[in-house]
Amino acid sequence: MLRPAEKHSDFSIAELQQRGPVKLLALHGRLDGRAAQLLQQRCTQMRGPGFEHVALDLSQVTFLASSGLGVFLAETEARQEAGGALYLVAPSQVVATVIRLLNVDRFLTMVPSLDVVLSSISA
Repeated sequence: MLRPAEKHSDFSIAELQQRGPVKLLALHGRLDGRAAQLLQQRCTQMRGPGFEHVALDLSQVTFLASSGLGVFLAETEARQEAGGALYLVAPSQVVATVIRLLNVDRFLTMVPSLDVVLSSISA
């Protein structure tokens, strides 16, 4: 079930159907400062029982500002404190390059697909 997308200029967040214990959000466009605020608000709304694991589909993200990276790091910490995790699913080449260049890939969990997330949680 697709929930209406939240939008900011050329950025949107679509909430996809929850799969098992994982809530999946699909991001599209430029993850700049204002878009990062929208993402942070959405992630904050999804805190609590049943939302410990969140996966962000980043395959359609065309730009990643430091504020977007900050949301990833803050959400990783928040999810870990709740006994869950934040998964960055199929990050675009732009996103993966920024994360690796800034050497924060050791703190963030990047995975190639949602299936990898689901199998790692059930294992």
